[in-house]
Amino acid sequence: MTVSLDTSLRGGAGEGRQRLQRALVRAGGFIGKMARNPLTAIGGGIIFLLLVVAIFAPLIAPYNPLVQDLSNALTAPNAQHWFGTDEFGRDIFSRLVYGSRITLYIVLLVSVTVGPLGLLLGVCAGYFGGKVDMVLMRVTDIFISFPSLVLALAFVAALGQGWSTW
Repeated sequence: MTVSLDTSLRGGAGEGRQRLQRALVRAGGFIGKMARNPLTAIGGGIIFLLLVVAIFAPLIAPYNPLVQDLSNALTAPNAQHWFGTDEFGRDIFSRLVYGSRITLYIVLLVSVTVGPLGLLLGVCAGYFGGKVDMVLMRVTDIFISFPSLVLALAFVAALGQGWSTW
C-alpha cells in the first residue's frame, strides 16, 4: 500500500460539514416519509405533545398538584379548575399535566429494561434450545394469555399499592 504525501488535508472541516448536511437531509427524508403515513403522524404528534407538556409542566399547570385545599374538595369543572378537583381539593388538570412526567419516566424505564431482558431471554432460548426454549415459551404464553388489566391487578395485589399511596 502506498501513501501519497501530495494529498492535501484541507478537506477536513468541509467534509464534516458535508457529512452533517447529508445526515440532516436523510433525517428530513425519514421524517417526511413518516409524516405521510397518517397513523404514524398521529402517534408522533401525540408523543410530541406529551413531551412538550412534560417539559413545560410548571408553566402549563395553574396549581401545584400536591397542595390540598379541602374547602374545594370534589368541585365540578369550572373556570378555576378545568377538570375539577379530587377528594382532597387538588386540581385534577394540574395533576394530569405533572403526571405526564411520570408517564414518560415509566415508559423510558420500561423500554430500557425490557429490551435487554428480552434479548437475554431470546439468546438463552436460541443458544440452549430444547427444554429451556420450551419453558421460556410456556412462561411467555402464560403472560400473553392473560388480559393486561387482569395481569396489572394481579401485580398490584401481589406487590401492594406502590406509588398510589405517595
